[in-house]
Amino acid sequence: MVSMQVIDSMDSASTSPLMVSHAHSKFVHYTVIIISQIFILAFGYGFLGAVAYYEYLAPSDSVCEAMKDYPGEVTMLVTLIATVLSVITATLFTLSVKEALRHRICQPISLIQLSAGIALAQGSHILNHRHMTLTVFTLFVFGVLKLLTCRVLQLNGSEIDITGSAFATLLREEFLANGLSMYLYSS
Repeated sequence: MVSMQVIDSMDSASTSPLMVSHAHSKFVHYTVIIISQIFILAFGYGFLGAVAYYEYLAPSDSVCEAMKDYPGEVTMLVTLIATVLSVITATLFTLSVKEALRHRICQPISLIQLSAGIALAQGSHILNHRHMTLTVFTLFVFGVLKLLTCRVLQLNGSEIDITGSAFATLLREEFLANGLSMYLYSS
């Protein structure tokens, strides 16, 4: 009789509204992680496929004019977009590894697998609140350096062949002119 009451109370506890709500929130959490990762991967592979299919992607005239008139700003914008995508991807990867580790820890696991999972689940130091002063300082230094070095470099020609001997000769001359002979390799 007593054991039947315990089983009944356990069944009612396992189907309580709190447990159902928690399971639903976890399902939504997993779904958001998976869909976000699929979206980012589809964007990257879609771009790669378009470049492979068309062989090149030419931007519109207005975008080309903006790139010509404001090269530093366009470079900073592209870098910012790439950084945001990288941080989002790293965060989603960290969340995925944490969930996989949480699932895997219910079974026997070796110490090496556990330590590797913990190392992967640490995440990026960029968004860690303990290192926020370092992140802000890095952004500040980057901003100051960007303001100090906003000059336009004029290049003539349509291609730079970095594998040719002419490029190696020019690079060697630049190194010697700037006193960087220690970086020259012997050939």
